[in-house]
Amino acid sequence: RDGRRIVGSVGGQNRGGVLMMDLETYTPLWNESAGDDHVLQFASFSPDGNQLAAVYGDDARGADGVILFDVTCAGAGTECGTRIGNIPPLALEASHPAWAPMSGSAIAFTDVGQDGSSQRPRHGAIAVVERDGAGWGTPRLVVPRADGVSRYNPDWAPDESFLSYDESTCPGGDTGHMDCNADSDPTATIWATTLGGTIAPVHLARAAEPGPMDEGRTELNDTFPRFAPFVFVLATGDLGDTRLMWISFASTRAYGLRTAPGGNAESHGRGTYLWMSAVLPDAVGAGTDPSCPSFALPLQGLDTSNHIAVWTTESVGEVPIF
Repeated sequence: RDGRRIVGSVGGQNRGGVLMMDLETYTPLWNESAGDDHVLQFASFSPDGNQLAAVYGDDARGADGVILFDVTCAGAGTECGTRIGNIPPLALEASHPAWAPMSGSAIAFTDVGQDGSSQRPRHGAIAVVERDGAGWGTPRLVVPRADGVSRYNPDWAPDESFLSYDESTCPGGDTGHMDCNADSDPTATIWATTLGGTIAPVHLARAAEPGPMDEGRTELNDTFPRFAPFVFVLATGDLGDTRLMWISFASTRAYGLRTAPGGNAESHGRGTYLWMSAVLPDAVGAGTDPSCPSFALPLQGLDTSNHIAVWTTESVGEVPIF
């Protein structure tokens, strides 16, 4: 979150290698092709950047739940990426962890309903596990499993007041279908939910509107929503401030006269560009659509598919040109 480091999975499915880069020096802090105790597919830093919550559900390893790593990388000769435990301590398959970005007091994740690789979990629900003293409590579902759909890939609003997540409608209600495995599903749409459970989740409908060159196509593969780590005040009035946040996501929708480069069979031949929408957080608590019309994120390459935007509070170090 503070821009000092970035981590990624290396090698694809059933590999789980790890690469973590120091963005001040552009040198690797942790670089492993794979290892029984050092595998991950999706990961999220703690707010101070010293721990990593990760998952690895490939190779029948789903019961590992959320894995915690120490990534303080304190000095020369210090091993980076020491595995320090699992949460929850129950047999549970998890994917897409997201550590609460301010308090660090909770981790949201996809509660996998049907076994698959971390990249392709099926019949998901949205769960949260909270700190309990020095440990972690029992996970609770904030968006339950439902017939014919999958819910997955949560992300915290920057003030932790709600979560965004994806929802896919499964063809014919088949939760095992390729188009309902959380991997570029055509029907993927973005939703928001409070954690209290008293307000029904709301669809970011205005953000999902297609453009003219989509020619009526509404299945736009809106995946991997990620919030920018800031809250802005749009206006101040007698009833208080009108707040605004920004969310980015990948989509196969047409950008002006352009269509994204070709994808693969999983994405039905459509690549993705990164899009962005303004979100009014107070609308989520009122149960109404909080989103505004989307626009293509500037400065992205248009000759390739672009997928997950990773936001930081600042830019650290000199950005190399490759």
